[in-house]
Amino acid sequence: MKNKVRKYKAALGLLALIMVSQPAFAGKADDTLNVAFTNEIETLDYYAATSREALSVGRILYDGLVSKDFKTGKFVPELAESYKFNSDTQIDFKIRKGIKFHNGDALTADDIVFTLNLVSRPDFGAKYAIAVNWIDKAEKLDDDTVRLTMKAPYPLALEMLAGNVPIYSKAYYEKVGAAG
Repeated sequence: MKNKVRKYKAALGLLALIMVSQPAFAGKADDTLNVAFTNEIETLDYYAATSREALSVGRILYDGLVSKDFKTGKFVPELAESYKFNSDTQIDFKIRKGIKFHNGDALTADDIVFTLNLVSRPDFGAKYAIAVNWIDKAEKLDDDTVRLTMKAPYPLALEMLAGNVPIYSKAYYEKVGAAG
């Protein structure tokens, strides 16, 4: 009987707490959302991050060439305006115009080529190498087009590119490195 009373009191207390608590909203005046994590974020370099917190923030900060529509399961262009498979080992990406990095620099084909070639090198040491170790090379075909060549046919290419392979600003990364 004591156990039932205790459970009843706990349920009432929880119900009262729920009734008086307020939902969290972004600050309307300054459009700010404050978030608390259990652990400190060790780096904003997505490819060097290992903690859940750093990877979660990385997903918010950085965009990739494609993303996945989880309702349909289809891959949709993100930084890319479109993409086309040329063969089992080549994909051409047409780059979307008007995209800017956080510092105001415009996204270019050079940024994509730089990032893909940098992070796919074994000596770069990407923490989750499986996301990039299938990439042979990226090359700029023109100002708006990048060709990604795989080492071998890789059925998970778009899956890996969707959220796991963010693109960095070449100029900014060359200036400040991973620490920046």
